[in-house]
Amino acid sequence: MAQNLLQPTGIRLFASAAKSSTATLFTGTIPLADSYAFIIDVTAATGTTPTLDVSYQTAVIDGKGTPANYYVFARHAQVTTSTGPRRLIIRNAQGFGEAGSEGAIAATGGALNSNAPFSTAIKVVATIGGTNPSYTLAVYVICSPRMGAMAG
Repeated sequence: MAQNLLQPTGIRLFASAAKSSTATLFTGTIPLADSYAFIIDVTAATGTTPTLDVSYQTAVIDGKGTPANYYVFARHAQVTTSTGPRRLIIRNAQGFGEAGSEGAIAATGGALNSNAPFSTAIKVVATIGGTNPSYTLAVYVICSPRMGAMAG
Protein backbone atom coordinates (compact mmCIF):
# COMPACT_ATOMS: atom_id res chain seq x y z
CA MET A 1 0.00 0.00 0.00
CA ALA A 2 1.38 3.41 -0.96
CA GLN A 3 2.12 5.83 1.86
CA ASN A 4 -0.01 8.98 1.96
CA LEU A 5 2.59 11.73 1.58
CA LEU A 6 0.23 14.24 3.16
CA GLN A 7 -0.18 12.20 6.35
CA PRO A 8 0.92 14.23 9.39
CA THR A 9 3.76 12.80 11.48
CA GLY A 10 3.36 12.71 15.26
CA ILE A 11 6.52 12.71 17.39
CA ARG A 12 6.87 12.38 21.15
CA LEU A 13 9.51 14.92 22.17
CA PHE A 14 9.36 14.19 25.91
CA ALA A 15 7.83 11.12 27.56
CA SER A 16 5.57 11.74 30.55
CA ALA A 17 7.64 12.40 33.66
CA ALA A 18 7.62 14.63 36.72
CA LYS A 19 9.77 17.77 36.70
CA SER A 20 10.34 20.07 39.67
CA SER A 21 12.88 22.53 38.24
CA THR A 22 13.73 24.20 34.95
CA ALA A 23 14.96 21.65 32.40
CA THR A 24 15.60 21.11 28.71
CA LEU A 25 13.10 18.42 27.71
CA PHE A 26 14.27 17.87 24.12
CA THR A 27 17.18 18.84 21.89
CA GLY A 28 17.20 17.57 18.33
CA THR A 29 15.56 17.99 14.96
CA ILE A 30 12.02 17.67 13.70
CA PRO A 31 10.89 17.16 10.10
CA LEU A 32 10.53 20.18 7.84
CA ALA A 33 6.80 20.82 7.47
CA ASP A 34 4.25 23.44 6.46
CA SER A 35 2.72 23.57 9.92
CA TYR A 36 3.24 22.22 13.40
CA ALA A 37 1.00 21.47 16.36
CA PHE A 38 3.07 21.49 19.54
CA ILE A 39 1.22 19.80 22.39
CA ILE A 40 1.91 19.68 26.11
CA ASP A 41 -0.11 17.30 28.25
CA VAL A 42 0.08 18.19 31.94
CA THR A 43 -1.31 15.38 34.07
CA ALA A 44 -0.32 16.68 37.53
CA ALA A 45 0.59 20.05 39.02
CA THR A 46 1.48 20.51 42.69
CA GLY A 47 3.20 23.02 44.96
CA THR A 48 2.49 26.49 46.27
CA THR A 49 1.84 28.92 43.41
CA PRO A 50 3.53 26.65 40.84
CA THR A 51 4.23 27.98 37.33
CA LEU A 52 5.22 26.17 34.15
CA ASP A 53 6.32 27.87 30.94
CA VAL A 54 7.12 25.58 28.01
CA SER A 55 9.05 27.30 25.26
CA TYR A 56 10.33 26.18 21.88
CA GLN A 57 13.73 27.41 20.80
CA THR A 58 15.38 27.22 17.40
CA ALA A 59 19.01 27.49 16.48
CA VAL A 60 20.91 29.47 13.96
CA ILE A 61 22.83 26.85 11.95
CA ASP A 62 26.52 27.71 11.61
CA GLY A 63 28.61 27.21 8.46
CA LYS A 64 29.39 23.62 9.53
CA GLY A 65 25.72 22.65 9.89
CA THR A 66 25.87 22.74 13.70
CA PRO A 67 23.04 24.32 15.74
CA ALA A 68 24.20 27.37 17.71
CA ASN A 69 22.65 30.40 19.42
CA TYR A 70 19.19 29.11 20.32
CA TYR A 71 16.35 31.63 20.67
CA VAL A 72 12.66 31.31 21.61
CA PHE A 73 10.22 31.26 18.69
CA ALA A 74 7.09 30.03 20.48
CA ARG A 75 5.75 29.48 23.98
CA HIS A 76 2.59 28.01 25.46
CA ALA A 77 0.51 30.08 27.84
CA GLN A 78 1.75 29.70 31.41
CA VAL A 79 0.31 26.73 33.31
CA THR A 80 -0.35 27.09 37.02
CA THR A 81 -2.43 24.40 38.72
CA SER A 82 -4.54 23.36 35.73
CA THR A 83 -3.99 20.03 34.02
CA GLY A 84 -4.84 18.69 30.61
CA PRO A 85 -3.50 19.04 27.08
CA ARG A 86 -2.71 22.37 25.40
CA ARG A 87 -1.80 22.90 21.78
CA LEU A 88 0.10 25.61 19.93
CA ILE A 89 -0.31 25.64 16.16
CA ILE A 90 2.18 27.50 14.00
CA ARG A 91 3.41 27.70 10.43
CA ASN A 92 7.12 27.85 9.73
CA ALA A 93 8.30 31.23 8.44
CA GLN A 94 5.06 33.12 8.92
CA GLY A 95 4.86 36.40 7.08
CA PHE A 96 4.98 39.76 8.83
CA GLY A 97 1.70 40.40 10.59
CA GLU A 98 0.49 36.80 10.29
CA ALA A 99 -0.40 35.12 13.52
CA GLY A 100 -0.27 31.50 14.52
CA SER A 101 -3.08 30.15 16.60
CA GLU A 102 -2.92 28.90 20.15
CA GLY A 103 -5.80 27.09 21.65
CA ALA A 104 -6.27 25.72 25.10
CA ILE A 105 -7.83 22.31 25.43
CA ALA A 106 -9.87 22.59 28.66
CA ALA A 107 -8.02 25.78 29.72
CA THR A 108 -7.63 29.42 28.67
CA GLY A 109 -4.74 31.84 28.19
CA GLY A 110 -2.41 33.57 25.77
CA ALA A 111 0.86 32.52 24.19
CA LEU A 112 3.92 33.71 22.28
CA ASN A 113 4.21 32.92 18.59
CA SER A 114 6.84 34.97 16.80
CA ASN A 115 6.76 35.61 13.09
CA ALA A 116 10.41 34.54 12.86
CA PRO A 117 11.35 31.56 10.74
CA PHE A 118 12.85 28.62 12.56
CA SER A 119 15.13 25.78 11.60
CA THR A 120 14.29 22.15 12.26
CA ALA A 121 16.90 22.11 15.05
CA ILE A 122 14.91 22.82 18.21
CA LYS A 123 15.02 22.68 21.99
CA VAL A 124 12.01 22.36 24.26
CA VAL A 125 12.57 24.04 27.63
CA ALA A 126 10.33 23.86 30.70
CA THR A 127 10.78 26.80 33.07
CA ILE A 128 9.31 25.88 36.45
CA GLY A 129 8.77 28.23 39.38
CA GLY A 130 6.95 28.43 42.70
CA THR A 131 7.44 26.80 46.09
CA ASN A 132 7.98 23.03 45.89
CA PRO A 133 6.55 22.86 42.36
CA SER A 134 6.15 19.61 40.45
CA TYR A 135 4.60 19.04 37.05
CA THR A 136 4.06 15.74 35.30
CA LEU A 137 3.95 16.41 31.58
CA ALA A 138 4.62 15.04 28.12
CA VAL A 139 5.44 17.00 24.95
CA TYR A 140 4.51 16.08 21.38
CA VAL A 141 4.63 17.67 17.93
CA ILE A 142 2.49 16.88 14.92
CA CYS A 143 4.22 17.91 11.69
CA SER A 144 1.99 18.48 8.67
CA PRO A 145 4.04 17.72 5.55
CA ARG A 146 5.19 20.24 3.03
CA MET A 147 3.06 20.38 -0.09
CA GLY A 148 6.25 19.92 -2.14
CA ALA A 149 6.37 16.34 -0.81
CA MET A 150 3.67 15.51 -3.36
CA ALA A 151 6.03 16.11 -6.28
CA GLY A 152 8.02 13.24 -7.61
